[in-house]
Amino acid sequence: MSVALAGKIYVIQQLSISKGKTMIDFKSRKTDKGTLVIQASGKLDNDSHQYFFDCVKDEIENGNKKIVINFDGLGYVSSLGLGSLVREASRAAKAGGTIHLTGIESHVLDILSMVNLDKAFHIFDTEEEAIWAMEE
Repeated sequence: MSVALAGKIYVIQQLSISKGKTMIDFKSRKTDKGTLVIQASGKLDNDSHQYFFDCVKDEIENGNKKIVINFDGLGYVSSLGLGSLVREASRAAKAGGTIHLTGIESHVLDILSMVNLDKAFHIFDTEEEAIWAMEE
């Protein structure tokens, strides 16, 4: 699907997985300057972490080096979900890229802080701040 906003065309990819009661939704778009913005919502848990991992891995392997992941709407993250985030941040860094996170709910941010992963990521309050920092 593509959408025209302010005279610019954005390609939006939407994928989702539903397994039992677990669901994660993955949408992506690119900014004018080439930053990939991923909107992930639902639960990043034992059932959905591999799907999420595969989606982000594919984006990195397709040459996307500047990635913002917006977790606004992510209600739960398991240890496997955290592991997926760490692996993808490492993969992006090895490819010469970086991942910025935004939209993280306070309880998920608390978990990241408890295991010192808040220092492993660039975390921003808003998507706009994350994109701006990526593109400057």
